[in-house]
Amino acid sequence: MGSSAKKKAEKAADFKKTKLRVGKTAKKPDNFTSTSFRAKSIVLSTQSLHSAAPSEASKITHHLSLLSHHASAIRKESLAHLVSHPPPATALPKLLPLIVDTSAGVRKELLRLLSGGEAKPDATTAPSAAAFSPQDIIAHLSLLRLYVFSAMTHIDPDIRRDAVLFLSWALTVAGVDMVEEGGWRRGLRDFVGIVETGHGLEALKRFIEVGVKGGVEEVGGKLVDGLHWSAVIHVRRVGARAYAGLGLFGECEEGGEDAEGRRRWLNTAEGREVVKGLERALRGLLKDGGEKGRVGGRVLMALQNAAVEVDGK
Repeated sequence: MGSSAKKKAEKAADFKKTKLRVGKTAKKPDNFTSTSFRAKSIVLSTQSLHSAAPSEASKITHHLSLLSHHASAIRKESLAHLVSHPPPATALPKLLPLIVDTSAGVRKELLRLLSGGEAKPDATTAPSAAAFSPQDIIAHLSLLRLYVFSAMTHIDPDIRRDAVLFLSWALTVAGVDMVEEGGWRRGLRDFVGIVETGHGLEALKRFIEVGVKGGVEEVGGKLVDGLHWSAVIHVRRVGARAYAGLGLFGECEEGGEDAEGRRRWLNTAEGREVVKGLERALRGLLKDGGEKGRVGGRVLMALQNAAVEVDGK
């Protein structure tokens, strides 16, 4: 074949259509570049078989940081871990805001943590193996009152109902301290909306009893923490607040921080309005009858006795 015929054949080959056969791999173009590679090993720069496991303190810190996570499931799981591994008392400012958490599961786990594993603590019995001591709770009482009373007036009815459980626990742990510093009038006022729905009757009865009795009760005739009850009052109420009832630091507002002042407040214009609202709700439960009606009757009697004590003097 001459050179001219060869050149013509090469040019024709560029336009020749190759027939594809089944099972045969198509011919790759001349400019094809393979990108495949083989690796004998993979090295991870952060992998170490000698790293120590995280300590329990670091785990607690990690779970506390997750309490503000946007996912309620994460918050609930972190609280569940803290129930079995209680954090220090310094964690209370991170825990107490969860009283108004929108997740019922989160609120339930928080109550378990605060009450020592009990999902629904009784208002008249002491908690078992509580994560925090009464002294720890009293040190953060202002924050506790803020969130408990906020929950009692929350727009979500489930949060309002659970608020009563937290209040019952707080009364068991802190006692009369819970009704001080405005807690008496704020608590009674917030109870009106809750009692109208038939909830929180036992907690209201306990709240009234603690408020009108005041002081520190002796347990089984024994001294509290080895001290006389009058000394315990001053130990628990540190600073000028222990002497506020004497009026040494200015004029005391109506409905002061002692039992007599709280009973006296019930007979002020504001107090009577609150009492009327509670009486109206309790009488409505009496008409309905049933268990709620019977409990409502006992609460109504406790409320009326508390309001009459001062008038009868």
